[in-house]
Amino acid sequence: MSIQTFKKGDNVEIIKIKEINGNEPHNIHSFSYFSGNVLRSPRRGRHQVYVEYKTLKLETSKGLLKPMREYVEIVHLRPLPPQEGQENERGFELCENVDAFHDNVWRKGLVVGILRCSKYLVLFDGFEKEVEVDGNCLRVHREWSDGLWKPPFDHKVNLFV
Repeated sequence: MSIQTFKKGDNVEIIKIKEINGNEPHNIHSFSYFSGNVLRSPRRGRHQVYVEYKTLKLETSKGLLKPMREYVEIVHLRPLPPQEGQENERGFELCENVDAFHDNVWRKGLVVGILRCSKYLVLFDGFEKEVEVDGNCLRVHREWSDGLWKPPFDHKVNLFV
């Protein structure tokens, strides 16, 4: 596995993984992708990058909001996905894996309903309730692995298993 290099000024997505304890023997993982910028490249031999979030804010002692900054492991960063234009304009199908922009963050989810006016019901990984999302806030879910974007799996998920 090759390690991606990021330099100062790069626009990135910062991956936050939340473990949710389920009733099953395996924990459920919820993935969130926050937009950010690289402020400092990793030092030689280090695997952390100093980033600034675009949508996560912290309140200062004076009551002002400023972007959150922190060191993040390189494995929790990825470049911005390519603009997909026509791919997203085609609409989405039931049981399709998507990323949905909701509450200022991209979350991985599954289309569980198709509504009127280009709206969809999306069930986010690790959540029990679906959320209504406008079609222009959806994108095809892609994984970043070994320096390449991987398209979504071709198979459909059976919701009734």
